[in-house]
Amino acid sequence: MSVLSNLLFFGCLIVTITTSTRGDMIVGGLGEIKAATPEIQDLVDSFKSEIEEGTDEIFNVYKATEYGIQRVAGTNYFVKVDVGNGNFIHLRIYAGLDGKEVLQNIEFHEEEAALTYFI
Repeated sequence: MSVLSNLLFFGCLIVTITTSTRGDMIVGGLGEIKAATPEIQDLVDSFKSEIEEGTDEIFNVYKATEYGIQRVAGTNYFVKVDVGNGNFIHLRIYAGLDGKEVLQNIEFHEEEAALTYFI
């Protein structure tokens, strides 16, 4: 390979790497886990009745504590929600490019369980 070819190859590689990251997050990967915001609380509140119906539970406590996002063709929100008595649920909510939000999955966990990617 010529020197010019090597420079072009590595130049393209550097451009690809730098354009596939956004601040503290790699596009396609789960971003940094952060403290929940009022906007995240509003998002999970919009699914509370659906979650209660689907789990056959009534949650007197229902407070988002932390979240992470994954940029895909839209956004996946992974949210840890305190549901009382040391119990937590982890939610995966997909927000499509069309603005529609869909609850994709729920996992039950104890408080110490870290919020991580799940299907």
